[in-house]
Amino acid sequence: MKKSLLIALVVLMVSFSFAADINLDGFVSVKYDFTLDPTVKESESIGLMYLGIKGESYFIGLIREPVNSSFKIDQSFGIFDLGFANLFLGKKVQNFRVSPLDKDTTDDWLAGNLSVEVPNNFGNVYVALDMNFDGKSSNEEDKLPKVNVLSANFSYSPISLKTVLYDNYKNWITGINVNLSLFDVLSYVKYNVEDKKLNELTGGLKVNLDPFTLTTYVSPNVETYKTFLLGVEGEYKLSDDLSLNGFFSYDSETPVSKFGLSGNYNYKDLVITPSISWDGSDSQTTGSLSVTMYF
Repeated sequence: MKKSLLIALVVLMVSFSFAADINLDGFVSVKYDFTLDPTVKESESIGLMYLGIKGESYFIGLIREPVNSSFKIDQSFGIFDLGFANLFLGKKVQNFRVSPLDKDTTDDWLAGNLSVEVPNNFGNVYVALDMNFDGKSSNEEDKLPKVNVLSANFSYSPISLKTVLYDNYKNWITGINVNLSLFDVLSYVKYNVEDKKLNELTGGLKVNLDPFTLTTYVSPNVETYKTFLLGVEGEYKLSDDLSLNGFFSYDSETPVSKFGLSGNYNYKDLVITPSISWDGSDSQTTGSLSVTMYF
């Protein structure tokens, strides 16, 4: 830990010496969770702090979770403009959510220690490699660099496509959206390439009636196609600073229903988000209050 912080400090000092423009940004977030039964039964407070140090040719991201712990390096990379492509040398973490229907956040944040982005007229292609390989290993896969991410984004009105192969080509996710004036047709597929197994198939429709948006989706059980998950999500913008959100989902296999309400209030660099939800699987009502300050 001390060694990592020392390296970051050295990089930062060198950057101050050679870079004309250095930007610091990040956020501090505190989330308070509670359970009603019917009064407050238990509570938990979670804190997160992130600091980004950006220069013309580098980025260092420091994360602190919870806020009373020590900082650790989340990502640190140099940026090289090759003209036809951008080269990133060092650990670079990105979000690869391919669709609004993609709810599995565990697969969205992926990284590599050597990555290349190639832009084009329709989108971009991105590849992130893990260069930590062992040439003496008895496992053939360990002897070669691993392709942590192979991503492509393409847009040709009214169709946009995002697809990601990750974990050395073992998993594949794709989202295809048809963006029309009043509504968007959404689709999302998750496939395990190694096991040749379809893990998730979801289709939906997003209606845009400013200041109101409504998204409906259905995800069948891909093993039997006899049961399904049905969901509805809505957002109403009361103003540029205040919005209300709601969701409802129904799983026909269990069967279980869930629903909830939340709000987002933006005051300058402060975002306040209260929420409350009910889970039919245990008939439990939970809530949270999140406060995030950006700097």
